[in-house]
Amino acid sequence: MVWTKIHIAFCLIVALANASCCLEGQDMRRTGPLDSDVVALGGISLDYVHDGADDNSLAQLVNNVQKGWLLGFPPKPETPSTMLIEKLACREAIPLLIEHLDDTRPTRARRIDGDRRIVVPLGYLCLDLLVSMSPDHSLIYAYTDKQPPELVVREGFGFPPDVLARPDAAQIMSRTKQAWARLQADGELRFHYGYGYWRQ
Repeated sequence: MVWTKIHIAFCLIVALANASCCLEGQDMRRTGPLDSDVVALGGISLDYVHDGADDNSLAQLVNNVQKGWLLGFPPKPETPSTMLIEKLACREAIPLLIEHLDDTRPTRARRIDGDRRIVVPLGYLCLDLLVSMSPDHSLIYAYTDKQPPELVVREGFGFPPDVLARPDAAQIMSRTKQAWARLQADGELRFHYGYGYWRQ
């Protein structure tokens, strides 16, 4: 009888421990060696201008450093921000960038709309970098019906930098993350890792 009670108690302890681990795992975001670098994107000051094209991007910051002379301007010096962006433009960072697409944490980036400066979430900076590295033939793009046709991010694969202004921001970002994750799982995502091929 004593042995039976001890055995039952042991089984209960093991079961509770396993349940605790499962519950903790449900809330854990995938991490990796570059995870702290992804989070550090939030410290980059960047203004997205509300002019219909949302000019400026993380890739443009690097472009100003690497290819400024092509535009008739002296190239700007490397900064910790541009070095961080280039570090994350790699195959190993792709799963983490996708993992953070639903990250609503505020960053130093802003969406400029007249006199308004709207906070941009970390998830959008990850989206910005993923889109910049995606070639024209990527499945995340579609052509519009305009003449001439314009290449745009397909519905469901993007959101605006001021998404946090919407009451359903978390749901929009989550659906976008799921869409990218499905393509990744199916092996359908393609990227350019050299700045010379990035979309500006």
